Amino acid sequence: MTWNWGVATQSGAQSNKGNVADLSSTQEEADTMLILHGIHAAKAGADVCILSPDTDVMILAQCRFNELGENTSFITGTGAKKRTIPLKSIHDAIGADKANALPGVHAFAGCDTTGRFAGRGKLTCWKTLCKADDAVIQAFVKLGTPEGLSSENKKLLERFVCQLYLPREHHNDVAEVR
Repeated sequence: MTWNWGVATQSGAQSNKGNVADLSSTQEEADTMLILHGIHAAKAGADVCILSPDTDVMILAQCRFNELGENTSFITGTGAKKRTIPLKSIHDAIGADKANALPGVHAFAGCDTTGRFAGRGKLTCWKTLCKADDAVIQAFVKLGTPEGLSSENKKLLERFVCQLYLPREHHNDVAEVR
């Protein structure tokens, strides 16, 4: 019997079935590793199904949709509430720009490791993003990149916060609306 194996750690990735260098990551989170393994499988021609109850994984999958492939599905829930969600239908509905902005919005609005805005939940943040102009969406795309916290992006994110609390008014300065 021949065993196929693969190991991905912070110090590298190895396998007896070919090059797995793309599985190498400094990330320790299983969320990120699931996506990396999905991309690796997609490159090998597989249709990817991601099984997770975690919103963070769904958001990362939407952001990396083009690398995961059009037939990628997200499976979530348990028992009678288990469901399979094709990522393509969501990606097509929200568009590539908003899909790429999702990780930034999720972290900014409150995820597993960050706080959240008082009295404003995920749905309100999503609705505010849907009404935001392209510059604000691109500011969220840039979060987590070296240019993510440029002074221009800070101003754009501040405009988002103003819109989050005062959607019918046009403000750009949080201190001004306190």
